[in-house]
Amino acid sequence: LRENLGELAIAEGAFSLDFPIWFRAPLQIDRAQGGIGFRFSAEKFEMQSPSLSLANAHVRGESQFYVHKTPGNPAFLDIQAHIDQADASFAHLYYPAERMNPKLVAWLDEAIRAGRLSNGRLQVRGPSKGFPYADGQGDFTASFEIENGRLGFLSDWPEIDAIKARVEFERNSMTVEASDGVSAGNRLSSAHITIDDFKNPVLKMHSGIAGEAADFISYIDRSPLQRILEPVIGDSSMQGALALDLGLEIPLKGDIRKQLAIDGKLDLKKTRWQSKRFGFDLQAIEGPLEFTEKTLTTPGITADYLGQPISVTAAVDKNQPAMFSRISVKGDIDAHEVLKNYKLPIGQWFSGLAPWELTLTARRTPDETNAMQLALLARSRLVGTTVDLPAPYGKPAAMPWPVSVRAEFSGEQQDRFWRFDYGRKITGKARIADGAMDALLIGFNEMLPPDTEMQPGITVSGRVPELSFDGWVSSIAGVIAAMPAAESPGKLMPVTSSLEVDSLKVGKIDAGPARFSGDTTDEYLATRMDSKWLSGNLYYPRDLSDKGKPLKAELALLDKQFLDALTTADGEGSGERIDPRAFPAMDIGVGRFIWDEYQIADMNVRTVPVADGMKTEALGFVHDDLQMFGEAHWRMRDPQQVTSDLASAHRTDVRFRLQSADVGKGLAYIGIGGAFADGEGQVEVELGWDDAAYAPALDEINGTIAIELNKGRILAVEPGAAKILGLFALQAVPRRLLLDFKDVTDEGLLYDNIKGEIDIAHGIAETRLMQLKGPIGIVSSSGSTDFVSGTYDQKISVLPSLTATLPIIGLISAGATAGVGVLVADQVLKGLGVNFDEVGKREYLLSGSWENPLIERIDAPMQGVPQPDNR
Repeated sequence: LRENLGELAIAEGAFSLDFPIWFRAPLQIDRAQGGIGFRFSAEKFEMQSPSLSLANAHVRGESQFYVHKTPGNPAFLDIQAHIDQADASFAHLYYPAERMNPKLVAWLDEAIRAGRLSNGRLQVRGPSKGFPYADGQGDFTASFEIENGRLGFLSDWPEIDAIKARVEFERNSMTVEASDGVSAGNRLSSAHITIDDFKNPVLKMHSGIAGEAADFISYIDRSPLQRILEPVIGDSSMQGALALDLGLEIPLKGDIRKQLAIDGKLDLKKTRWQSKRFGFDLQAIEGPLEFTEKTLTTPGITADYLGQPISVTAAVDKNQPAMFSRISVKGDIDAHEVLKNYKLPIGQWFSGLAPWELTLTARRTPDETNAMQLALLARSRLVGTTVDLPAPYGKPAAMPWPVSVRAEFSGEQQDRFWRFDYGRKITGKARIADGAMDALLIGFNEMLPPDTEMQPGITVSGRVPELSFDGWVSSIAGVIAAMPAAESPGKLMPVTSSLEVDSLKVGKIDAGPARFSGDTTDEYLATRMDSKWLSGNLYYPRDLSDKGKPLKAELALLDKQFLDALTTADGEGSGERIDPRAFPAMDIGVGRFIWDEYQIADMNVRTVPVADGMKTEALGFVHDDLQMFGEAHWRMRDPQQVTSDLASAHRTDVRFRLQSADVGKGLAYIGIGGAFADGEGQVEVELGWDDAAYAPALDEINGTIAIELNKGRILAVEPGAAKILGLFALQAVPRRLLLDFKDVTDEGLLYDNIKGEIDIAHGIAETRLMQLKGPIGIVSSSGSTDFVSGTYDQKISVLPSLTATLPIIGLISAGATAGVGVLVADQVLKGLGVNFDEVGKREYLLSGSWENPLIERIDAPMQGVPQPDNR
């Protein structure tokens, strides 16, 4: 130091520099080498260093500077520095924070988290006041390179790791050019980041990111993009390659999230998108998806849905500023495949492609939450799709039938609602809560219950001009058959119903008006049907996993006309059979069972499920004078599917016995009064066929019938009035045995015993021997009755008692049961004038059709005795 000059030499010195008007804390220097010269006078102070090396644990570099200060003026700075290397995680210690915008300082503190800095340059030339010289009164430039850096440019965005970039400062602006990096598994191909004005810092970034779709989903979920794109891609998974071109504008003042501006484009390339929310699987997706913080658009995306090409566009309505996007999807869709995809067994009702259009509208609420609301509308006229439902709800492929599905919900909303309209014939509304449907309203002819009545469960209401009973039963049975055999449906939802039917179609027969109503208890779904042929209650167990709980039916009325009408249905006996293993236990009671003019009271059927199907443990009724006891077994022939040919084969076996202590009164109980009197006996029946219990083919039934009656009378009645036996109803063919005769005596035809056995095979009843023994003698018949053709081929023999004086013995013609054979027919032998005390055995043939039988005598007639008309 001499006079006004001085020089400071530094050799490996350690010290700290405290510049509180520039730095937040003193700068610690561990090693320094170089010299500093200074000169001062009353007019000026000057200081300079031609070379000064500085280093500490974080940074190493060299600098040179010149500073001068005059009274009343700020110091003038001329600083140049070179940084050899530095640790980026400590960069915040070296910002001139006291001369920078606090928001910018806060962002820099958070943004640069790690990395190795090199090739740094710094130049400051200008007055100390006014740094960093936004007004141009000085120059400030700085730059450095960073490798293996980690940048967290906002706290709620994924970090960028392994970044390679160059950072430049010029006056009050900053630029970052990145050439590499990884964010959430995605490769950062390039990034350009700028802040144009430190005083009002707005971060602008434009980056290109490429990677696998799964990594993109992770990136989006961990960034503010999740809130923007969640309505569309929420609850999704993706596979394939994606490329994202992302532009951000982020003010570093105020609420950053509310001021965030985004401009992005997502390029989909052979991408697969599986959405749980919307339940679809799109493949081979190609095209751009463009979005901002307020909108989502696309000029066009193509994809494959269930093997069919579809197109997707998205736009916004500028007159609706709250709209985020209106997405339109168009394509030919197979409703069968869609329903199958959603695991709904009703898909078998639909077949064929039809044009569909789906529109998804997303908009923000105007309140503070700014929550996203979604409205979905899917529409089609189903031209090209066949709907195999009973009239009037089915349709051919060429017939247009408008159908729509609507849904409105938001990401914040707990309950979601779906509405559907099927040609204004069937409308409905479903409520989805916690990912599952908990309420469903179904209305016929637009008679949908109001929303205020929407309670947990299913509510059905309305009035229909026509309803096909067997058609809907068959359709629902098909749904049951389509369900996996091992599937356990759990406890069924409660059901409430009120349905008026003007014309109930049973088969092709109009059964008149009907009413269906239902309610639910804790254990059962209760349904009541009221019609002229069938009335009563059905109780369906809600918990089908409880195999011990039976389905119950309490029928006040079942008229055989209802069963006969079922046989007139188109395609009866065809199609897939119901698997008997699908049925629960059943307990059915019929208060009044009407069979033409016959009636049975208090009939009961009780079934239980078994491993291969179902068994009927009780089948019959009990009356003081007539009882019926039976059992049946309906099963799958190969329940374990060992043999492919038998995988869907059925077998049904039925056994029952009719017994009576008073045949006359017993038959009167079932409506056959005046035909028999007194007597006791029984009829035993065993039948079987290789098909479902409800679909016996007439020519496939095999079995035996055994009849034995004792000590009774066959009463005299007018022809056609005594339909003695009507045992079975076998699919749309004549099936009643008619036994007609005229007056014999005032007390009828006495018999001591009627006994016979019949074998049934392939539609033919073969009577081994049917025999009547009584005071008139013995009448026997044997031969066959063909159920399929409705013809007789029987032989009748008559051996009269030599002491009997009866003028006639009748013939009994077997009907569908081959029942009593040929026993008594009015005036057949009476016209012969035969006296059995004088005449021996006579033989006859019964042939021809049931409607017009032919009786021919085959033994030699008595000389001079007139012969009867054979018909």
